[in-house]
Amino acid sequence: MNNNYDLAANWWSNKIQESFPGKTIPELSVFNDLLKKKIHSLASLKGSISISTYPYSSKILDDVAFAAMLPVSIPSGYEMKILLGSVMVYDSRGSLVANF
Repeated sequence: MNNNYDLAANWWSNKIQESFPGKTIPELSVFNDLLKKKIHSLASLKGSISISTYPYSSKILDDVAFAAMLPVSIPSGYEMKILLGSVMVYDSRGSLVANF
């Protein structure tokens, strides 16, 4: 398993938590675990994936959030590209905000 895939799921979980400072979101750990599995599965199958909340919501994130019964929204304006184990995240202006 690629550790960067875990870091990719953690990035989304951290971004969600940052959007709700001071709020405890117990479902976030379930969301994170499910997202890790989903990323591993899709990346192993396709080799590359894109998870984008810009300009629209992401079906991948929406499905995982629904399964985890996540009571908060996922921040918009980001695009994560996963290619052969490398992860790059861009904001809505196209600026690189994370790379691992």
